[in-house]
Amino acid sequence: MKNWPVEQVEAEKRRGAILKHLKEAPGGQLSLEYLKIGCTAQGIPSNIDQVKNAVVWLQENDLARLETLGSMELAVLMPDGKEVVQGVRMVRGVLDPDGGL
Repeated sequence: MKNWPVEQVEAEKRRGAILKHLKEAPGGQLSLEYLKIGCTAQGIPSNIDQVKNAVVWLQENDLARLETLGSMELAVLMPDGKEVVQGVRMVRGVLDPDGGL
């Protein structure tokens, strides 16, 4: 079994948690602050920079996109990200915070 650094596992779980939260959100979008609270509530230590970095990573992989609405930054779920949450596709670098994906 591979020995992964804790930070890497947390980052991959954070990405999975963000996708799940976006899938459950009305319109598939949430503020980064709300995502930070959601990740922390799931036991994934997160600050706003870590959440933003995760969303940028998801954007680079066409799973979510980062938008600005006034002074608020939002993450928006993309179709490929929805497929990851539904289990239709797997993406290296995204782990289910609950043990799946």
